[in-house]
Amino acid sequence: MKNLKNKIINIDKKKVLKKATFWNLVASMLNAFMSAIFLFFITRINGVDEAGMFTIASAFAYQALSLGSFGVRNFQASDVKEEYKYSDYVYTRVMSGTLMYMLLIYFAFFKGYTIEKALIILTFGLYKSIDAIEDVIHGEFQRRGRLDIGCLVQSVRYICSIIFLIIILLITKNVIISCSLLTVFTIFLLIILNIPFKKEFINEKISFNRKKTIKLFFTCLPICISNAVNMYVVNCPKYAIDNILTDKYQTYYGVLSMPVFTINLLSMVIYRPYVKSLGDSWQNKNIKEFRKIILKQLLIILLLTVGISLFGYIIGLTVIEIIYGIKLHSYMLSFILLLIGGGMNALSGYLSVILTTQRNQNKLLFGYIFTFIVALLTSNIFVKSKGILGAAYLYCFINLVTVIIFSIFIIKNINQLKGVKNEKNK
Repeated sequence: MKNLKNKIINIDKKKVLKKATFWNLVASMLNAFMSAIFLFFITRINGVDEAGMFTIASAFAYQALSLGSFGVRNFQASDVKEEYKYSDYVYTRVMSGTLMYMLLIYFAFFKGYTIEKALIILTFGLYKSIDAIEDVIHGEFQRRGRLDIGCLVQSVRYICSIIFLIIILLITKNVIISCSLLTVFTIFLLIILNIPFKKEFINEKISFNRKKTIKLFFTCLPICISNAVNMYVVNCPKYAIDNILTDKYQTYYGVLSMPVFTINLLSMVIYRPYVKSLGDSWQNKNIKEFRKIILKQLLIILLLTVGISLFGYIIGLTVIEIIYGIKLHSYMLSFILLLIGGGMNALSGYLSVILTTQRNQNKLLFGYIFTFIVALLTSNIFVKSKGILGAAYLYCFINLVTVIIFSIFIIKNINQLKGVKNEKNK
């Protein structure tokens, strides 16, 4: 075990980015398909109604996780001058984690659900909350130039978790028991997989600096609110379906929207290893390099969206029907709209990373709040009038609004920096 650890740690620096890209791809793909795999087994074993409960539970879990993660990861990774210590990031997560669990309890027990649905929401939410705890450790690995280790550990944890849940679900045929045992098992994995590497890269003694922690909390608060609002915007079709339609239709929408996150997570795989480079080029006022990185990622997101949408139209929906055993062909238009919306969501996610590296969290917040208001005003209207097709239209519309707003802000920031550079060169 020790030899394996040393082999992972002691690699050529030139290979770190390559390994980081690979393991980030693996971890992101596992994360993308985890809910799809879980939904498949729950649909087959427990039926479409219980699968619908799991679908909304998954939406609530990620909503709570957006609060627990607090938008700190990209800020931490791009904190190249180490303005804040690891301890500051840890205690900020303690504060955000408390808020996350409070929100999770609200979702489960204060929305008038049956006890079964409430417990599914709670137990799966507890499982996903572990990601927020692990994220602060991996954020420090990334800040120290070892994103590859964090992604490797996360990949192993995801694989073990998927296998464990499938086995327990097949044995118990009970979603609540399965998610409860999965949470305990994942805590165990978190400890045994991360501690050996944490000792190598994080030797700092954890200490509470009240001034720094509060400052970091409020510095990242706009990012957190932005991410939480964005998660609401992404999931608002599910929330509207939960309010208006039955759990059966929640399952249909959940199955149709599963491939959507493939675009988002594949694009994240590609740009996450370059977040530090993006931050360096902006800090050094290297506009040419900054724009080059951005344009490259935008082209990749576009190609991914077109490719996956074409595949979805030709054969994708048929494959999904066979896998889940649900007739979905009448929802082809909804499926394609969701894939296009997924591309726009991936683009808005990347634009938010750019705004974060530009340290424009307030503009990020404004953009998301504006989109949030639009979603609140229109979500129920779309779903009431067109059902699942309305939910697909809604998903495209709200992501397009976000992309337009963020693009305006980013172009304005770049032009301002160019103006400052031109003034200095005179």
